Amino acid sequence: MSDENLVVLKKILEEMSIAHSLLGMHDVDSFMEDEMAKRAVCMTVINVGE
Repeated sequence: MSDENLVVLKKILEEMSIAHSLLGMHDVDSFMEDEMAKRAVCMTVINVGE
């Protein structure tokens, strides 16, 4: 695997870790009521997509 691919995979894992941390603070109901958390997780998913 190339160094570039490893950098990309590392970044994906970092973003997934951030999303996991954000989600871990909520149950489903509290997450759905927390607009800031929803937007933060969405931005993290967008970062993975880029």
